[in-house]
Amino acid sequence: MKMFFAAMLTLILIVGMAYAETDRLGEKSYSFNPTNSVTKTAAYTLTTSDSLVNVTNASANIVITLPTVASCMSGMRCQFKILKTDATTYDVIVTPATGDTIGGESTRYLVNQNSNMVIHAGPGRDWTVDFESPYALEDHESGSLNIGTVAHTSTLVFEGATADDYETTLSITDPTADRTVTTPDSSGTIAYVGGDAALVSTLTTSTTFTSASCGKTYLVATDVLTHVLPDSIADCTITVINTGANGNNTIKVDTDANDTITGTCTLASSVVSIAGSAGDSVTNTKSTAIKGDLMTFFGTGSNAWIIKGCVGIWADTN
Repeated sequence: MKMFFAAMLTLILIVGMAYAETDRLGEKSYSFNPTNSVTKTAAYTLTTSDSLVNVTNASANIVITLPTVASCMSGMRCQFKILKTDATTYDVIVTPATGDTIGGESTRYLVNQNSNMVIHAGPGRDWTVDFESPYALEDHESGSLNIGTVAHTSTLVFEGATADDYETTLSITDPTADRTVTTPDSSGTIAYVGGDAALVSTLTTSTTFTSASCGKTYLVATDVLTHVLPDSIADCTITVINTGANGNNTIKVDTDANDTITGTCTLASSVVSIAGSAGDSVTNTKSTAIKGDLMTFFGTGSNAWIIKGCVGIWADTN
């Protein structure tokens, strides 16, 4: 009899240890003993009798919805392991029932093959996370995330607000040395080569700019045009570039009656100051204009535009 109990104890220890793992930060261990295994290839809502859920998503993201925490608190302790088994770039999106959370968050993503998470019904209306593999992401993960050959090779895929078949992929060219890309401490829109052509527009008629002009660059190759800035908008940047032949274009940039333009345009031989008077305007005069002359205006939101950048000879023509 003693030998029987010893054998049973050994068996229990072996079974328990077979599923003992360490969480993604290496801070705690847990055990998971599956009682029921299912495989899903489409959206699915778990039941309280489920245990191990293998998800294969060959052609689209798959949403796995958890049962309510309350349904698991009436005499049973629900514990689920959700595993993404495929190597595609489609995600497994784990969401709680309405009003519940997962570790205090509204969504979890399994983004790589074999990424998985183990959760159980916790206190209140929250699912307690027992384990997450390194690339199971919260809905607003913060801190540093190192992307290598395991995590989408060299890409990040953003689902966006809608869980559907459309994502934005950020791809990194294989670096030949350490590189750092730094975003400025300001708000705005990032322009990129080969993308939205509206970020760089060619003007052939006089134009009144609007808030939609913020963050854009305007190329002007036509003579005697006047372009009017909108009422000053905070953190709005508008650039005007003379792309006509040398000595071909007169370009004038005007403001409304209440706004001012303030700043300087420094040349090798002189510094031109723009006074900052209400209703200011600046002009790139034809006789001295050179292809590539430009001026960048930055809005303060308080009836003022500041000259952020300048190339060429511009005059205060208020």
